[in-house]
Amino acid sequence: MISPYGEGFTLPPCSIDSVDRRVSDAINRATQYGFSLDSLDEDLKNNIDVVRAAVMHNGLALEHASLEMKNHVDIVLAAVRQNGLALRYGGLFINTNEAIVLAAVRQNGLALQHASSGRKNSEEIVLAAVSQNGLALQYADLRKKNKKFIVLAAVRQNGLALEHAPVFMRDDEEIVLAAVSQNGHALKHASLYKQSMEKIVLAALTQNTWVFYEVSRDMKNTLAIVLFAVSRYGKLLGYASPEMKKNPAVVLAAIEQNARAFLDADGDLQNNEEICLAAIKKDPSILREPPFDHKAEDKGFVLAAVRANGLALEFASYTMREDTDIVLAAVKQNAKAIYHARHVSTQTDSEVLEVCLKYLALNPHEIDSRYFKAIAGHIPMVLREDPYEYDSEDEYATRFAWIGAVARFQNSGSESYKP
Repeated sequence: MISPYGEGFTLPPCSIDSVDRRVSDAINRATQYGFSLDSLDEDLKNNIDVVRAAVMHNGLALEHASLEMKNHVDIVLAAVRQNGLALRYGGLFINTNEAIVLAAVRQNGLALQHASSGRKNSEEIVLAAVSQNGLALQYADLRKKNKKFIVLAAVRQNGLALEHAPVFMRDDEEIVLAAVSQNGHALKHASLYKQSMEKIVLAALTQNTWVFYEVSRDMKNTLAIVLFAVSRYGKLLGYASPEMKKNPAVVLAAIEQNARAFLDADGDLQNNEEICLAAIKKDPSILREPPFDHKAEDKGFVLAAVRANGLALEFASYTMREDTDIVLAAVKQNAKAIYHARHVSTQTDSEVLEVCLKYLALNPHEIDSRYFKAIAGHIPMVLREDPYEYDSEDEYATRFAWIGAVARFQNSGSESYKP
């Protein structure tokens, strides 16, 4: 098992048998419960065995150790290997010790903020820090921030580190591309010129489509960018430019991903039949929305809607749901649409019934479904061998009524079977 304090790192073993009871108890409490040293007597805070046990369990316990222990290289090294941020509690000059600072930033890159100014200018230490946590770049010496390989290491670990890069680095295509590929939101930290580069914006959107909210106005008016975004999440159409909302190709791509993107399209396109039917085909419930209010009583439009998606019948007006032509078109597209037919006369229409029977003949498992139980009682008498085989209160009778009707339909041998 690898030591939690660093491979190859050991301290002299505790001689618990040789210390008094107080020391033994303190060591056991530190080992088992990870208590802080602040509640101990001063002599215990200066006991190497007690402090070692505490910082090995929780490096931040170094805060309450004695000044002597805070300057003890082995103790501080044990602490920072457990938690790099314990470097802040080391003695006055401990943060100049290369081995300690290097161990700290390898455990937590942000420990670089507690290193001495000289160590913040160490290439090895800064590189180790930003490789562990890219945001440590903000604490590096300016001379190291100007090193491209260090900035690249930082943004590859965390794209948002681009914020802490020098201005000229934010205009470097390789660096910006690496940053947005790791975190799309890093785009906002790139130079304005790079924020307007299609290649970079697409890379950012590939990493996180929601970055579309943050792209420039010009990019929200760029066809390739908008198409890419709405193809991944249709409702982003609402954040596209007015010109893109008028583009049929963009709107259709958005609807294909999310039918409700139709509501964000330009008003003229909301009156375009092809666009309307594409949305209805994807999600018939969109017929409930205000753009369709004026079409609710338009038989031609409703007929086209149910031909695109039979289940749109559910959202048609009462008048349309009573219309035999519309009900027939709906059940031909989706036999389950019969459930939404409003009037009994449409449910018993012979042609409508034939479509339902054909569907059940091919899908007998649907005999028990709610869609067909609802109309089982309206099977014309001629389809029944026994006029009393159906009882509206008996679901088993309902089931057998349908089974009988389907069987007789299958045996009729007629494609144009009529009751």
